Amino acid sequence: QRGIARHLTVHQTALVGRLLPLSDDTVMLSSDSIVSTSAGSRPNVVPRGVIMTSGAWYYEVTVVAPGRAAIGWADAKYEGSSRANGVGSDAHSWAVDGHDRVLLHGGERTAIEAQWRERWSEGDVVCCAANVDEKRLEFALNGEWGSGRVCTLPLEPVGGVLPALSFECGFQGRVNFGADLFRFQPRTGHRSVHRWVCHRLEEIYATTAGEQLGLLQAVSARSGIELDGMKLTPIDNFPSVVLSGVLLTSGRWYYEMEVLKAGRATQIGWLDLEFIPSSYRGWGVGDDKHSWAFDGDRACLWSHGRIKWGVKWKTGDVLGCAADLDAHTLSFSVNGSFQEPMGVAFNNVAYVGGLIPGFTFNAAFQGIANFGTDPDAPLRYAPPEGYLPIADAVEARKRTLRASRQSLRDSVESAVSGRVENVLTMSQQMVPLSDMMRLRFFVSSGVRHVRADSDAGTVLAVSHYPSVTVDRCALTTGRWYYE
Repeated sequence: QRGIARHLTVHQTALVGRLLPLSDDTVMLSSDSIVSTSAGSRPNVVPRGVIMTSGAWYYEVTVVAPGRAAIGWADAKYEGSSRANGVGSDAHSWAVDGHDRVLLHGGERTAIEAQWRERWSEGDVVCCAANVDEKRLEFALNGEWGSGRVCTLPLEPVGGVLPALSFECGFQGRVNFGADLFRFQPRTGHRSVHRWVCHRLEEIYATTAGEQLGLLQAVSARSGIELDGMKLTPIDNFPSVVLSGVLLTSGRWYYEMEVLKAGRATQIGWLDLEFIPSSYRGWGVGDDKHSWAFDGDRACLWSHGRIKWGVKWKTGDVLGCAADLDAHTLSFSVNGSFQEPMGVAFNNVAYVGGLIPGFTFNAAFQGIANFGTDPDAPLRYAPPEGYLPIADAVEARKRTLRASRQSLRDSVESAVSGRVENVLTMSQQMVPLSDMMRLRFFVSSGVRHVRADSDAGTVLAVSHYPSVTVDRCALTTGRWYYE
């Protein structure tokens, strides 16, 4: 791991893309992504787990309070220690300082008074563009990409690039990687850093599922439900079930649940990466702020509380579940109808990472989930206009995993023939390089009843009978041994 910055290591999927201080300096981060610090500090901040090895990328920083700051990019070896002078002070980072009107790299300062005629001030937007393929960085103030207004730096990154900024106490800025609308049009051909983060979240979540990708998986009270393909028969204990490996981060998606037998408390809908079910406590989909559900047994909505809504379903009915992640709305239909009292159920849905199809049942219910993945059992009703069946997302994830596995096989074959460096290059494109240096534990059952420390190589069962496997280690040939 020597020389690889710690911000590339991520142990929780939901943390990818979140701002991370690299030094012990004080960093204050508000809920609307405004960063600031206290007197005497000059923190370095980067998005955790982000490293872009190809393509062209863009983000913005809005100046809330002008002051000295270095806003730009870093590579995989940037460490950002508190002893350094910040982004641009070493060979592994590049930045612009609009207070002093200079470009920064390798400890050198290049004046840009000709391009930026005034110091940045309150309300100005620093536009940052990185073209990894063409090895070029560009900075503009308030979207002025015209001739003579753009500041350019050559780029020679190690392992890829990621956004980075450092600042003093007089500066405050709002960082926008693209989760919110940009103030200005990105440089032609550039995509938002947020788009990269979303793709990475989808990839990690799909990789964690492995061969279970696209299948139903019980995440609580596993012994309390029978899963037969897409048929669900609860037995006891208020079990929760999710579609394994499918995290939706953008677009509009649809799936169905056919009611074979109506129950007395059934919550069907969506959840995000921070949803934690507990059958023991009666926590299911819709029982916290990280999940949203419709309950057709009691005709109500659930999300950290209960609201009367919709119609009661009956045996033979088909519930349609539609999510518009771009508009942040969730809708439900019965037998293909989104007309009142059904329709849009949740507005302004604030999710962490993305949405995952999920449901929780009591024992009286029985149903069949339909994501459109089985050609012999198509969706009963067409998705609303502009929506796609979740089967399309499942197939996309499978293609991504197949491509990743082929890349890893190719890199290992190259290593066997003596070109070891290819292993590092290809692996880093798929997972953080530091993650490839050791095997990681994956709790496949009893996640709340075991403490698994991959770094220390230890597991401790605290109750029940949990199961732990090793993640991303599929042995298909040869003879192997462990203790």
